[in-house]
Amino acid sequence: MVLMKGVTRLSAVPHDKRVRLRADTNRVIAELKTVGENKAGNASKTEQATAKALQKDLTGLVNYVPWWVSDGIGAANLLIR
Repeated sequence: MVLMKGVTRLSAVPHDKRVRLRADTNRVIAELKTVGENKAGNASKTEQATAKALQKDLTGLVNYVPWWVSDGIGAANLLIR
């Protein structure tokens, strides 16, 4: 939360802090996965559903492919065929 204080867009976070933010977010995602799968056996169905929804939302923030990478892979696949 300290890294995000006053930030309204991820692009506004300085690059060096963005790396740390991504790592922290990945740790949170891993914990949400644990709750969502109820590995400890003590999460309610509501908590599991909430954890899974949050995990999905956060995963979209850190696991992305820039458009130019996607287009480049598509073009390379066309050339290979």
